[in-house]
Amino acid sequence: MKLSDNEYKLFELERKEYQALLAGIGRARKTNRKGLAITCIGNAGGSDAIIHGKPSGGMLIRFGDRNIIVDPGNNSLSFLMEAGFDPYQVTDVIASHPHDDHVGDLSSVVASVLQLNLVSNSDMNILVPPSLVDYENAAATRYGFTLPAYAWQGNVGTLYWQDTQAKRYDGEIIQTKKTVAIGENVKVTSVEARHSSMQVSGFIFSTPFGKLAYTGDTEFFHELIEQYQGADLVWMNMNTLGLDSITDTEGSVSEQVSFVKNHLGYAGVCEIIDRVRPKTAIISHFGSQLLSKVDEVQNMLRARFDRHGVNIYCAHTGDEFSFKESLVEKPDLERFCP
Repeated sequence: MKLSDNEYKLFELERKEYQALLAGIGRARKTNRKGLAITCIGNAGGSDAIIHGKPSGGMLIRFGDRNIIVDPGNNSLSFLMEAGFDPYQVTDVIASHPHDDHVGDLSSVVASVLQLNLVSNSDMNILVPPSLVDYENAAATRYGFTLPAYAWQGNVGTLYWQDTQAKRYDGEIIQTKKTVAIGENVKVTSVEARHSSMQVSGFIFSTPFGKLAYTGDTEFFHELIEQYQGADLVWMNMNTLGLDSITDTEGSVSEQVSFVKNHLGYAGVCEIIDRVRPKTAIISHFGSQLLSKVDEVQNMLRARFDRHGVNIYCAHTGDEFSFKESLVEKPDLERFCP
C-alpha cells in the first residue's frame, strides 16, 4: 500500500508523539516530597453516588517518593487527573474489598502503577484482599471485580488479616500476608473489618511520621478500639448516620441511636473517637443522602468532642491534609495540588 505525502506525514507524527509519550511515562516517578499529605480522592460512597458520577473511594498518601492510592473507587482517578495529577506517578495501590466504590478504578490504577512495563516495577506494590485474586470467589465475581491478570507482571501481594489462600487466574495458590513493607520506610498491616459477608480489611500504616489507620467499610465491633489504639490519625468511612439497611426509610429515630450493620454509622464513629482519642479524625465515604450535609455532620462531631483535643474533619473530595513533621501535628487543610 502506497501512502500519500499527507498520510505519510501523519504516520510519522504519530510515531514521534508516541515516543514522547513513552519517554514521559519513564520520567514520571522522579519526585521527592517533603512532609506527608493525605488527599480525599472521593468522599462519596454507595452505588447512587457512582451512577451520578461522584468520585468515590479512599485516599492518596504522598510522602518522599511514594504516591499510595488506597481504594481507587469509581471516578477517583479521573478526579485526580482533572486536578493535574500524573497517574504514572502512582507507586502503590491498595484495595480493601471488591465493591465498585472502592475498586471501580482499580484496573486503570494498576496499569499506571506498572507504567506499561517500561521501567522496573520491582518497587511498585499492588496489594489486594484474596477475593480480588481468586476468580472462583463468588463474593468478588458477583460484583464484577477481580484483579486483571496483567497485574501479576508487577509486585502483587494478597493483604488480609486472616491466614488464608486464594487461587489466581492460572491456578497458582497464593498465601495471604498480614503485613507488607512499602519502600524502605512504611509498613502496612491489614486489620479486621466486618462488612456483610465480604473479605474486607482495614489498614494501619506505620510511617516515619506516625501511625495512620484506615477503617475501610466496616460495622462497629469492640475489637476495633484495641486494634486502632495508638493511631495518631484515624480515617473512618461512615456512609450513614443511622440507616440500618437500604430499605430503612420508615419509623422514627430512637432517642438512643445504636450501631448499624455493615458501616460505622454515626455511633460507631463517635465510639472510635471517644475510645481511641487520635490526634486527628477524618470522616469520609458518605452516602448520597449525606453528601449535601458534610459540613453539618462535621459541626455535630466537633460540638460533641470539642473538649477532647481531637482535630475532626469531614472530608470533601480534594481536601488535602498536610503534615510537615509528624501526624501528631494539627494538619494544614488545603485543596489538592499535584
